[in-house]
Amino acid sequence: MNVRHVLLAAAVFAASCVARADEPFRIGAALDKAPYVALPYELRHTPQDDPAFAAPGFDDSAWPKQDARLLPHQKWSLPGIVWYRTRIELPADVSGRPLALRVLTTGACEVYVDGVKVAGAGRIGPTPETTVVESPLVGEIVTLEPGVRVLAVRFANPIAEGLRRGGFYAGFSLELGHAAPALRSDVDRVERGAAGTWFFTSVFLSFALLHLLLFLFGPDLRENLYFALLCLANATLGYLLMGKAVLRDPHFILFSEPTMGVAGLLFALSSVLFTHEAFGVRRPRAVTGLLLAGFTGLSVWSAFAAMQAVPFVFFSMLFGSAEAVRTVCVAAFRGKPGARLVGAGILAIGLGFGVGLLANLGVDMSFLGPRRVVRAIIPFASVVVLLVLSSVHLARRVAAINRELRERIDEVTRLSEEKLEKERHARAIEVSRKLLEAEFARKAEELEEARQLQISMLPGRPPAIPGFRIAARMQTASEVGGDYYDFDLGPDGALTIAIGDATGHGMRAGTLVTATKSLFGAFAREPELISTMTRAGAALARMNLRALTMALTIVRIKDGQAHIAAAGMPPVLIHRGRTGTVESFLVPGMPLGARTPFPYAQSIAAFGPGDTLLLMSDGLPERLDPNDDMLGYERTLELFREAAHRDVEDLLDSLVSQAGLFAKGRAPEDDVTLVVIRNTTAA
Repeated sequence: MNVRHVLLAAAVFAASCVARADEPFRIGAALDKAPYVALPYELRHTPQDDPAFAAPGFDDSAWPKQDARLLPHQKWSLPGIVWYRTRIELPADVSGRPLALRVLTTGACEVYVDGVKVAGAGRIGPTPETTVVESPLVGEIVTLEPGVRVLAVRFANPIAEGLRRGGFYAGFSLELGHAAPALRSDVDRVERGAAGTWFFTSVFLSFALLHLLLFLFGPDLRENLYFALLCLANATLGYLLMGKAVLRDPHFILFSEPTMGVAGLLFALSSVLFTHEAFGVRRPRAVTGLLLAGFTGLSVWSAFAAMQAVPFVFFSMLFGSAEAVRTVCVAAFRGKPGARLVGAGILAIGLGFGVGLLANLGVDMSFLGPRRVVRAIIPFASVVVLLVLSSVHLARRVAAINRELRERIDEVTRLSEEKLEKERHARAIEVSRKLLEAEFARKAEELEEARQLQISMLPGRPPAIPGFRIAARMQTASEVGGDYYDFDLGPDGALTIAIGDATGHGMRAGTLVTATKSLFGAFAREPELISTMTRAGAALARMNLRALTMALTIVRIKDGQAHIAAAGMPPVLIHRGRTGTVESFLVPGMPLGARTPFPYAQSIAAFGPGDTLLLMSDGLPERLDPNDDMLGYERTLELFREAAHRDVEDLLDSLVSQAGLFAKGRAPEDDVTLVVIRNTTAA
């Protein structure tokens, strides 16, 4: 091989390298795997402005390449209007399909594809003063043909130097995706970000306003003032940090970073002052003055040089948090009231921000949720825990002071009474107490007898039947209501279930439950459920129980079907294992025992493998909260649908616990009785 051949091979190799370097960016199947695909950052650019640069045939091979994001650590200058160009290769399946082109920019830009303007952000003027800077929240709909396309961007950013001094990127990036999933992801991002921003901001501001008012009405409790400042600092941090991700407004970024620095310093200062004041730490005036002077100096520095002051802001926040932890630990060790409560809140915030810090350091925390949840929602939710627990501590302290004042007033009043009046009052109280105790004992004995009778009527445990999982639960109210459930397994394998609710309370309701159990035992194996209802209703009517009636539902399961008959009971719910839907079967009918005969009816529903059937008394859907709002049948159906995948025992636990959460501490006013049957046979 001679020198000529060597030089020729080298030239061919160099040409191939250049060709590969200038090959178009192939998107391929990536469009179907994510809402957006990021287009290349390294683009050819020129600091000149000529509309001919958008033409697809223009030769840009002499242009150098540059990262169009204009990151702060890179060497770049932006004298005015700059053009960028690259080539992308679109797959064949984009033909005729709408695409979304998202422009992430801190300046103004115009995007051209094959010489045609398809998107933009802001408005590029002839001078920096006339250029309007904005960043769109969602992508712009475009239609592109498959194959190699020339992408050109005309860009200007009059605030680029300010962004670089602040430590932020000053350029742009482009992302492309199919329109429907891409725009849906944009809308979801904005909605979630806005919801999180306003939720945390409103919570923190509410606490700040509450404790500021408490301080204004009680200036002696200065911890309320410091706690209000702590809440205000968190409200500012939450709004700016989350709002920045949602708005993507460059001007907002320039404003938010210095303000977040001041808010972080306020967080550190108020944390120290609050814990010192709340737990009686004596702080010399010189120390307080030093803290205030440091806060003022760092705040001024952060306002004018945000990024340079960031390490000192973080150090101040770390110092404030550490001092707050130390103060709470010392107070807890000394047994001061509320120290453990506030300590639990500080532990929560430590865990929450620890998770966020690990995520920002690159540790995989995706098992806790999406990136935004791990980096922002969890840390700020932990702050909510701290604020709630600290607020509870302050409220308990105010309540303790008021309680002490009331006790002293009562003591003065008691000591001012005359001796004869005290003796007469004491005798009257003693007589009233004994009468009340006797009446209470009598009623308690009657209620206990009724409760025991009601419980004795229930089967010991659900029957064990191959192919079915059965569970039952009765949660009795403070006053016996007369709920009842029972099972019967016929010789032909038919399973009959009854669930009822007697009107009235006490012994009379227990009597009706006893009669119903006997009638169920006698008529449960009637060929038709309508016959069972009719005969049982006639028998109860002949007992002449006056106003007492029995609401009853009977379900017979046989051969993959559920035969349902009801007399004044809530609907029967069936969760379909294959589709995940819930069907409601309401069979009208008057309660048993009424003197007027009623033509009872029945409904037949398929009950196949994987289906789950729920029978209930009205105690669950009619559970009330402190505002007398009812849980309701629609919400009960939804709770059943959400928990239907669980084991039958866990399903009942979930329904009872969710109803308790809805009631917010209000005791049930009626029995809650639930029976669940799941078909576990193979399909």
